[in-house]
Amino acid sequence: MHSQLQGLPDIVYAMLPELESWDLPEETLADCARCAMRPRAGEAERPWHFNERTKCCTHHPQLANYLVGRALRRNDAGSERIRERMKNPEGRTRLGLQPPTSYQTRYEATRASGFGRDDALICPFRSQAPLSCSIWQDRNSTCRTWFCKSSKGLPQKLSWTAVRDVLARVELDLANHCAAKVSPPSEADTSAVWQAWFVRCATVVDDISPVAAPILRSDRLNMLIDRAADQRRAVNATALPDVVVPSVGSVFPDGEQIRLTGYSPYDGTTLSPHIFSFLSHLDGTMTWQDAAQCCFAATGFSVDRTLATHLFTLRIIRAPQLNDDPYSPEAASPLELFSDW
Repeated sequence: MHSQLQGLPDIVYAMLPELESWDLPEETLADCARCAMRPRAGEAERPWHFNERTKCCTHHPQLANYLVGRALRRNDAGSERIRERMKNPEGRTRLGLQPPTSYQTRYEATRASGFGRDDALICPFRSQAPLSCSIWQDRNSTCRTWFCKSSKGLPQKLSWTAVRDVLARVELDLANHCAAKVSPPSEADTSAVWQAWFVRCATVVDDISPVAAPILRSDRLNMLIDRAADQRRAVNATALPDVVVPSVGSVFPDGEQIRLTGYSPYDGTTLSPHIFSFLSHLDGTMTWQDAAQCCFAATGFSVDRTLATHLFTLRIIRAPQLNDDPYSPEAASPLELFSDW
């Protein structure tokens, strides 16, 4: 089983037996222990680099009630971080622990420039441990499935997003189950009362029999599981089209080279500026092979199929029509927000 899916409550594996067979890659380009968004040894700071103090931990996760309880009963550094966070009662709900309104407002307003950089957005559970997280064993679906870079670019990113949606639905369903089984405290109750209730929620989840898994598996969850399976199968299914167009997200100078991004500001590639000669010929009618020949004739810079495929997976180039590109963010089905939170 993938390392990111280990350590979940037993009932989750009973509800999702598919996890055993999901052939998800180990994202070696995104290493929490050696942050890929920090400068390499001897490299100068660049605009796209993350802050050393924050790294990607500039997100307050929504922790399901039973995950809060699991973290609390470990009596470790993570427990202390949870207790410290709960001194502020805002965000305590029957479903778990949410970010305070002020935090969420700042996050939404500054996300484009502040993610990975804004000290005010540091996760309350971040630590200086090797994996940067004090509640690593009890982190939620987003933290388990988010990667700054992916070995297969956007297609793999969308596959991980579909897995996140499956796990998030399980978190929501189990949180609702706990709240139905054990009456939650009132808003006026103390932090200690809420902490004890969250721990009871963790026990409720521990005590769910695997026999109950099919009952807990809703139609909505089944639909998300099917979508995740489709996304995984599709990762290798779409080949580089002969005709593509530029879809550059950002351009930064990087010494004598340039850094380009497509689908994500975090997942880019550094190339010779001669790549612009290649991109300039991609007018929606010329094949990328012909554009590569024109580029080589003009600059001596070679674009082979490996490089063109790399640009395509990063969506620095894409199919001319968005509907022809099942991996385009614009063409992808919008993700449902779980309004119950």
